Amino acid sequence: MELRKTSRYPLDLGVTFQWTNEGQDYFGTGSTRDISAAGMFVFSEKCPPYNAQLTCEVTAPRARSAGSLQIKASGRVVRVEGSQSGRECGFAVYGDMQLFSEDAVSDWMERSDRADEI
Repeated sequence: MELRKTSRYPLDLGVTFQWTNEGQDYFGTGSTRDISAAGMFVFSEKCPPYNAQLTCEVTAPRARSAGSLQIKASGRVVRVEGSQSGRECGFAVYGDMQLFSEDAVSDWMERSDRADEI
């Protein structure tokens, strides 16, 4: 039975993330398996621990122009998978998904408008 309240979208996008544990900052990179309005699942060689608060930045390529848009998220790690084997693990983040930063959307809108004029 599906308990999720939001639809998941299978997207393989680059992601960087950061969390703090006992006063020390940790950083990691990986790729998304899927993203929803409420969270995402990330594959990475370095996974944060369960219940860690973290921030993520996902790079989404633009369809009509060069560059990319940033999807920003902050949330809590609600599941960690496969971290015991020493191979790539994955983790689920649940929290606040800011689909596009204001600057990125403004820039994207300006470029779209200029492209339409050509």
